[in-house]
Amino acid sequence: MSVITLNELEKLLYLDMVLKETLRLYPVAKTTFRETVKDYILGGHCVPAGTDMMISFYATSRAEQNVANPTKFLPERFDRNSPEKLRRYVSTPFSVGPHICIGKKFAEIEMKIMIAKIMQNFDFELVPGQTFEIQDNATIQPKDGVKCFFRRRNIDNQRPLKECVN
Repeated sequence: MSVITLNELEKLLYLDMVLKETLRLYPVAKTTFRETVKDYILGGHCVPAGTDMMISFYATSRAEQNVANPTKFLPERFDRNSPEKLRRYVSTPFSVGPHICIGKKFAEIEMKIMIAKIMQNFDFELVPGQTFEIQDNATIQPKDGVKCFFRRRNIDNQRPLKECVN
């Protein structure tokens, strides 16, 4: 079993787009809270300094005014050459700015390694009949989990990862 280097992970551009699109549709944390530091006019209403605000990652990343076809899974929208240019605050599953998750880069690397190793070693398919219902807790989770069939790939006939990234 080969080790995946950081250099190889950075070349997996489509996997990066898939992860971004997955987290846009299903951010682990649905919301964050902030306190306003000064008075704002928001939608014609005065929001005074010191007001507690809730920001929904789930809602902003699924709003039609922010994303074309917001409920469709389209990883290509995160391609550098995509005609759809998402604004900075549309999809922020790790938050943004000075309050960004300190573990963001680690989580992204960890997810890419896990998915790359699974894809490298297994064929898989979802067990039929599952729903896409979400369990609405502090974090977003599939209501009934995600059940898959895994079949080990014949690794002897497999190309190395670095040949597959181009």
